[in-house]
Amino acid sequence: MPDSPLSVPDAASRFFDNYLNCLVKASIPQKKRHWYVKRVEEFIKAQTGRKIKGLSGSELNQYF
Repeated sequence: MPDSPLSVPDAASRFFDNYLNCLVKASIPQKKRHWYVKRVEEFIKAQTGRKIKGLSGSELNQYF
């Protein structure tokens, strides 16, 4: 069964909700969280269709 049109935005929303929770737990000040989110958005765009789940830790470190 194909994914519904809402599945991608819902997944992205959950991803960023979880990411923001991680930033809170890491004591990143609220004013700086936008910077972190922008860097992650740029990283995702740079993957040209590759799934984030499939990337290794070394690939993440290499990018950042």
